Amino acid sequence: MRFRLLGPLEIRAGAEWVSPESPQQRLTLAVLLLNAPHPISEEKLLDELWSEVPPADGAAAVRKDVEDALRFLADHGGPPILRTAEGYRIDVDPKELDLTAFNDFVEQGAAAMQDGRFREATRLFEAARGLWRDTPFSDVPAAPIIVAERPRIVLTMRRCQFGIIDARLALDDLADLPGEIEAELARHPLSEELWIRKALVSNQLGRRTEALDAFHQAHVTLATELGIEPGEELRRARVGVLEGESPAALLRMLGIAVPTSAVSTLPTTPRKPDSSPSEIPPVSPFFEGRSEELTVLGDLLAAGDPRASTAVAITGMAGSGKTTLAVRGARAAAEQYPDGQVFVHLRGHNGDEPLSPLAAVSKILYALGIPGNAIPTDLDEATAHYHAVVAERRLLILADDARAADQVNPLVPQHPGSRLIVTARSRLDGLTATGGVRSLPLDPLSDAASRALLTEIIGTDSVDRPDLLPTLVQLGAGLPLSLRILGAQLRDDPSQRFEELTRRLGSGGLLTALEIHGEPASSVRTALDQSYATLSEDTRLAFRRLSWLPDPVVDARATAVVLDCDVEAADRLLSRLADGQLVQQHSTGRFRLHDAVRVYAEERSQQEDSPDERATAVHRVLRWHLGRAWAAIGRDRAFCPTGIGEELAEFDESVFTLPAGWTMLRWWDIGRPVIAAAARSAMQHGLHRLCWMLSYCLTTYLQQRLRLAEWQEASALGTSAAMAADDNEGRAWLKNAEGKLFVELGRLPEAIDAIGESIATFCRLGNAEAELMVMTNLGIARCMHGDRERGVELLERSVAQSQRLGLTARLHVGLNNLTMAYLQVGRIDDAIASGRRSLEVLTGLDYPLLNDDRGRALDSLGQAYRRADLLHKAVQAHSAALRDFEIADNSVDRIVCLNNLAECHRLLGNRDSAIAMFSLALDYQRIAEDSWSILAGLGRLGVELIDAGRASEARKPLSEAVALLRDLDAARSEELAELLDSSELADRAGALSALFAAAQRTDHQQNDPQQNDRRPAAPSE
Repeated sequence: MRFRLLGPLEIRAGAEWVSPESPQQRLTLAVLLLNAPHPISEEKLLDELWSEVPPADGAAAVRKDVEDALRFLADHGGPPILRTAEGYRIDVDPKELDLTAFNDFVEQGAAAMQDGRFREATRLFEAARGLWRDTPFSDVPAAPIIVAERPRIVLTMRRCQFGIIDARLALDDLADLPGEIEAELARHPLSEELWIRKALVSNQLGRRTEALDAFHQAHVTLATELGIEPGEELRRARVGVLEGESPAALLRMLGIAVPTSAVSTLPTTPRKPDSSPSEIPPVSPFFEGRSEELTVLGDLLAAGDPRASTAVAITGMAGSGKTTLAVRGARAAAEQYPDGQVFVHLRGHNGDEPLSPLAAVSKILYALGIPGNAIPTDLDEATAHYHAVVAERRLLILADDARAADQVNPLVPQHPGSRLIVTARSRLDGLTATGGVRSLPLDPLSDAASRALLTEIIGTDSVDRPDLLPTLVQLGAGLPLSLRILGAQLRDDPSQRFEELTRRLGSGGLLTALEIHGEPASSVRTALDQSYATLSEDTRLAFRRLSWLPDPVVDARATAVVLDCDVEAADRLLSRLADGQLVQQHSTGRFRLHDAVRVYAEERSQQEDSPDERATAVHRVLRWHLGRAWAAIGRDRAFCPTGIGEELAEFDESVFTLPAGWTMLRWWDIGRPVIAAAARSAMQHGLHRLCWMLSYCLTTYLQQRLRLAEWQEASALGTSAAMAADDNEGRAWLKNAEGKLFVELGRLPEAIDAIGESIATFCRLGNAEAELMVMTNLGIARCMHGDRERGVELLERSVAQSQRLGLTARLHVGLNNLTMAYLQVGRIDDAIASGRRSLEVLTGLDYPLLNDDRGRALDSLGQAYRRADLLHKAVQAHSAALRDFEIADNSVDRIVCLNNLAECHRLLGNRDSAIAMFSLALDYQRIAEDSWSILAGLGRLGVELIDAGRASEARKPLSEAVALLRDLDAARSEELAELLDSSELADRAGALSALFAAAQRTDHQQNDPQQNDRRPAAPSE
């Protein structure tokens, strides 16, 4: 008997392939075959076959499904399905499955590739591909095991396809290969591996232009679709094609070892030059954080490879350590270049005129012993003479501080025996675009490397202040020049000098602190002065105005707003600044101003721009940020602050578009720091009305993610701004936000006072709709404070008035809150009715946060069903809620929903499902990094494992809880450890549950907003 799973499920019956007509039969057979030859327990089989909505009698449903599948097998001469003590098992050999043969062929093909048996590998991979008919289990309903296995099998098929391509590349058997790769790329356009292979096939066919075009297409596709740069393997392959690497060498980049012809080497006894200069400056005594770049530079300078690049350009912003790295690398490689090491300063940024190309060529020739009167005065003639001299020698040339590519182009050696190192603040794109020059860009040092460099300069023995190094690391911001200046100032007496440095920071700012007294030429400000002087007038203006933006990470859209120009012009200006290393690429299309550079730009702006220009531009930028935040709220804005709508009456919302596949919450996750910075900037500039509006928009997101510390900060800032603006509407909305925060913190009397003040203000303003919405929050606070009947009364009044005023778009929220309130007072039937009405109201609505709201309504209804002992309905409701939360990327509610779903499975006796749900919830709690939430998850999982008779497995999560609780509640940590020491852990489930419940009651989130990502007390307005 043969079984096919790679496509529709089929079994061989005589000479024909047949398939069960019933989807449930196909699912049952697929699950049993995937577990063959091992049995699968009845509980596990129930979870696989009925994962969506478990039947009332699970055991009976499983027996019927197995009997139906067995009947089909018997009708077609198939094997039996056996019932054992461990569960159900289909009596087949795994070798009877096409999936087994497929996996074996792929593994054998990979082994043949590893051994260099490429024809055998091709045969095996082709055999595997021949078994593939369609997507695995294409006609089988989804089940957990199917969902898990299908991606793994698809990845194996991709591995098989790559194996065929790689083997045929190694055999130089390229017929039809371009067409096959194109077909695969049509299905997988974001696969870097396929783009690399398309380029290598084109290159191997002699179509080098097509190969380079493929690399370009890959770069554009990845940047457009994913917003990322190509990976290292694709970049290396492109460089290899550019540099004319042999096909064998390019294949080795893919890990394919193929025979290569011998490569000629350079003469070992080059002709001695007339002069052997040794001009490389001495190395700096302090060098940390650039070991990886030094290794790369050493590899590029290694003599003896005729195919290697003859020049390397080290680029980076002022103070990034370019010259230090170049000098150290040149010194280390000096012995490989016995005919001399020449140093030439190109004066790109020292205030003088840059050294001309002719002067640079002449200086090197003179250093090599060529008399001045023998050096031509025409650049072309001098360059030809230079290359003729260099071609006969093995030289290392260091050209420091280039301004532009045309200054360096004549110096690039044309013979592989010599090397050129160039340092530059600009990216030298015109130089590095050629195949003979490699680029080595320098980013700021990491915090760890910065600490190491400071420690090397200062030494730690005399440092008795723990805050010294972290403060210096922050001030230095990863620039070696800044760190060396700071270290030099503190070297003799770190503690005392640190006090002086702190005073200088307070009086003169960061750039003043980054100076050594009496040595202005060595300061960061001087280095930035030199870079600024090279910019054109419009680029200088753009540079200064970037300091007016609230966040140091900028893009073309924000730059266009601050400059009041179109996006294309802004993009060009940012590219120029990036070329001059005054901004650094942060991600695709986004650039970052280093802290010291931003301070410098602010200083220049104070000197060169008028206060009116600045005020107008800042207001324009902050209104633009408010418009984006307002658009990203995504709710019906008829019931939000009217003042924001008036402020943005002429705002074009088309400037805000969500990237494909993003949710509103994901946009906020990325954009939150920018909006927070915009709110602070508005306050600093006295734009109090804009400040409270930005703060309000921010709080609507922060309460979704329950980022309590930031929520508290935004509420306080917004309230202060509204008071400063004497804006009662703003104060009322921010007081409402503050009240909801107090609810989450458990500070219920303060919550009631703040929400009450908000209601009173809305009443005075005559805003009945807002007053009604805020009354909902007061009802929640009353319920939580113990005055449940009063809370229910307020919520019922809110719902009734919403209906009377026709506010159907917000009625569902009030109903959902009422559902939870009814549960608190034990009115279960009313809770179910309210939950159903909430869902009815949501039916037919369509807005960006629909999945969040519907998910909460379903989850609340599920809790009501569970209280009514309607457990199967509860499972259905929670499962549907979980799908909504997944779509909305709502991690907070997803955790609570998973725990609710686990509790339902526990009550149904589905222990394995309950444990799986608790485990998944714990995974999300770990991502949220909330210690108390993780502790609760560990406790639930541990107790459930004990109740399921798996006490030995429970020790792992409970032991982790001991360690976590040690920092949160030491006394209870010891109590928990004692319970775990008991040999009878199976009898301790009740005591453990009580201990974890007591620990949660002392959860310091009641007074500490630093804890994030908990479920809201209840949905609210």
